[in-house]
Amino acid sequence: MALQRRRTRLSLAEYGGWRDVSAELVEQCGMSREGAMRLLAVSAGRVRNLLRATDSAPLQAEGLRVRARDFAGLLSLSPHVELEVAPKFLGGETLASSWREDFLFISALAKHGHLLPGHPIGAKRQAYVDIPFLLGKALGDEYWKNSRRPLKSYRHATTFDFEIQGELDDEALALPSSEGWAQTVTDYGRGNEFNATIQLAMRQLVPRIRNENTVARLRVAAQQLGEQSKATGRRRALPPRHRRWTPAYNLASDILTGEGSAFEAEGAYHLPGYLVSTWQAWEVLIARSLKSALPDSIVRYQNGLQLGIRTSGEKNSKFKVWPDVMVEDLPARERPLVVDAKYKGRVEDGLTTMARSDVFECLSFAEAAQSPGVLVVYPHVPKEGEPPDLGKVRVFDQVDTGSKRVVGVEVDVRGIAGRGKFSVFSRSLAVRLSAIADELHL
Repeated sequence: MALQRRRTRLSLAEYGGWRDVSAELVEQCGMSREGAMRLLAVSAGRVRNLLRATDSAPLQAEGLRVRARDFAGLLSLSPHVELEVAPKFLGGETLASSWREDFLFISALAKHGHLLPGHPIGAKRQAYVDIPFLLGKALGDEYWKNSRRPLKSYRHATTFDFEIQGELDDEALALPSSEGWAQTVTDYGRGNEFNATIQLAMRQLVPRIRNENTVARLRVAAQQLGEQSKATGRRRALPPRHRRWTPAYNLASDILTGEGSAFEAEGAYHLPGYLVSTWQAWEVLIARSLKSALPDSIVRYQNGLQLGIRTSGEKNSKFKVWPDVMVEDLPARERPLVVDAKYKGRVEDGLTTMARSDVFECLSFAEAAQSPGVLVVYPHVPKEGEPPDLGKVRVFDQVDTGSKRVVGVEVDVRGIAGRGKFSVFSRSLAVRLSAIADELHL
């Protein structure tokens, strides 16, 4: 039996510096320099298309050097080369060992509004934890949780048989073929596009996972699903009676489709990947955390506020702005709390400050909300050797115009994937933001 060629992994930190990958691609993989540069250039274009980036390229390639911006996750560049990008808010170049669990937790929350199946993924430490293992464990856990109530559907097929098993018309009855009467048979079984998607995701994960127990569970599950037609690659809503299968189906679709890579229905391609737009995930994380921690308040996500009137020719229209979060009916507060989530500040003279564009935008939010100010929440970027402090909130920058104030705060999110830690993070964030707003009279 031929030995499987080992895959080469290129590891980057989001917003890190340029990284020369010539050693991995040319020396380890045996690629020519021209071939390696072409692979990086094509991959950069793929990532840009997948994330629908309109401004700068998320994956930037310059010769045999690469760097990553505004995304994180895992992507296969070729059958033997994969790229892993660690998000800056989980440590960037100073990563803790649990960053992959935290990353998948946040991405699942942002994409689907729920935690990853089998949460907490990293509750039991494994000898080797990487993104394929975590995805495989989550998919397997969700499949076996629902396996006693299989995802079945009706399927109509035409068959030829001299034994009548289905419906046939008068012409078919009078003129049978050499193989029998043509008849339409209705089958109620596992063969459907939903199971085909789940099965294909399992089969593409298996070669990438080193944990034997997880591999065995996925193989048995894929075999249990039986023969399936080719997965279409089109994501569809599950019938209401099969709603319990939604997490597994969504996760499988993410692995196979636009969240990861170009879809190959025939299954001949390696694992596409699992990519997340980090700034979008950050916005959703902050909004969902506040909503979770403040069940008795009204938490509005990107609710449009009128800032003024726009006049175009003879037509007048409302000019609106959209802060990420507005919290109303907070105890002991007469006015709403306006919160905006921003992913990247700027560094000036060694100090992190709010970007000027963020400040101007938040001043418009304050004006439209008739509020004294806005809290802008950034991810805390830890220094090397700094221990995690989940939910710690710190004010790092303020801009006061005299009538309005924009306050930049940062919050540590490392460790959020642990059991019960999302609640800890959410409560700490809500309590500290409320306290800062009261202290600064926002």
